Amino acid sequence: MNENNTSIFGNLNSSEPTSVADITNSNSPDPEVVKRIHTSANWFFWIAGLSMINTVIAITGGNWSFIAGLGFTQVVDAVMQSAGSIGTVIAIVFDILAAAVFVGLGLLARKMVVWPFIVGLIIYVLDALILILAQLWLGVAFHVYVVVMIVVGLNALRKALRDGVNFGTE
Repeated sequence: MNENNTSIFGNLNSSEPTSVADITNSNSPDPEVVKRIHTSANWFFWIAGLSMINTVIAITGGNWSFIAGLGFTQVVDAVMQSAGSIGTVIAIVFDILAAAVFVGLGLLARKMVVWPFIVGLIIYVLDALILILAQLWLGVAFHVYVVVMIVVGLNALRKALRDGVNFGTE
């Protein structure tokens, strides 16, 4: 040991973990868990973005759409287009609001908040019911996939919070 209390084992006066138990009992989030949660939360951004692309496609007369987008915005687009230009404006405003909700859910979910995951899941599952009624099975299948991916992040977040992990978001 030298004069500043260091040895081959490091600084003995530091507050750094000194054993594997100290490291594993840390309240710091595991980077892999954070990545899993963020990846799941990012699905809300994909839903919002692809829904807006679907809106542009519908407005420009396209006859296809992304399966990950929201079915209810597509229904609103179709119904409102028959109402002329004012209907199109209403559809665009509605779609922007729906996309904004999903962007907000994504932002909050990335901040390690549980309720945006739950609200987003409820909305997206209800949206899948529209696809079931329309018998759009590929869209239903993709909605199920996205729901599973979001649930993975929700479960990782809930477990981390139960284990006392501090994400530093307070």
